[in-house]
Amino acid sequence: MMAERRQRIDAGRRRKLAEFLHDLPLAIDPETTVQLWGPTQSLAERFRLTAYDAIYLELAQRKQLALASLDQDLCSAATTVGVPVLGSRGVRLASSEMVEIRRAEWCGAAV
Repeated sequence: MMAERRQRIDAGRRRKLAEFLHDLPLAIDPETTVQLWGPTQSLAERFRLTAYDAIYLELAQRKQLALASLDQDLCSAATTVGVPVLGSRGVRLASSEMVEIRRAEWCGAAV
C-alpha cells in the first residue's frame, strides 16, 4: 500500500501483487526467533544490516536458500557469507520451469 500511496504503482497493480503473494506457499519458521539474539544479531552487527535484513540473511543461510533482494548491502553480505543471490551468475530460480533472473533485476547491477 505504501508503493501505491507513493504513486509507484496503481491500485490495479497492487491488487495483482496482493493476489500473487496470497497464493505463495508461505510458512512460519519457528527457529527464526531462537536465532534472533545469536547468529542474526551477529550478522546485523558484522554487516551493519537492519534487523529485517539480518533475519532474511540468517534464514537463507540456515535453510541453504538463495536470497532475492534489491538491497545492495544485503546482497553484498549474502555473497560474503556464501548465500546465493538470485540473479548472480549461475543462480537460478526453480519453478515449473527454470527461470534465470538477470543481475540487473536483482541488486541493481548493470546488464
